[in-house]
Amino acid sequence: MVHTWEKVSVWTIPFNVGFVAVYSAKHFPDAETSIFKAPNELIDATKSKRPDLVALSSYAWNENLTRFVTSKIKELDPTILAVQGGPNFTVQNCDKLHARPYFSKHGDCDAYVIDAGERPIVELLKRWVKVGNDPAQIRREMIPDVMTNNPPGDDRIIIGPSMMTLDDLDEIPSPYLTRILDKFLDSNSVPFLETNRSFGSSPKMG
Repeated sequence: MVHTWEKVSVWTIPFNVGFVAVYSAKHFPDAETSIFKAPNELIDATKSKRPDLVALSSYAWNENLTRFVTSKIKELDPTILAVQGGPNFTVQNCDKLHARPYFSKHGDCDAYVIDAGERPIVELLKRWVKVGNDPAQIRREMIPDVMTNNPPGDDRIIIGPSMMTLDDLDEIPSPYLTRILDKFLDSNSVPFLETNRSFGSSPKMG
């Protein structure tokens, strides 16, 4: 999500979200996926056609906006699974000491994906289907590289075990070739290319 205003600004293509979307679609080919950057477009789309899950990429510059949009999604339908991910949490700080203050501000967030999101989001989706699309149950699950928020009345935060990163990036389809980013290419958004990615996984701290 990005802040929108009357000033003219140039935004980048949501390349990272595109990776997560196409990798998820590879494992769930019958799923329908849409990508948004403008908050009002996502909220309007949710009103017109209820999604099962909304996943938001959270950064330092849009954390409050992510929290706002998540709360609006839950107001529309509390049974929609609300997921966040991004560099706020890595294998170095995904512990209860850091997670509890975050979730205390982001109470509507059901789960947070740690580090590179492709494999963890697929594991989360598998569990989501298994528990019958129940956000309250997801909050009680231990899922690899996913932190789940405590259910109401429960102060637990469950942190799943680390997963190894992908050894072969060709395992992820191209977001450009699959055309999921076409609407952003047709706009003034600046495209990205990935030139490298760290491999391996470090032990969790704490």
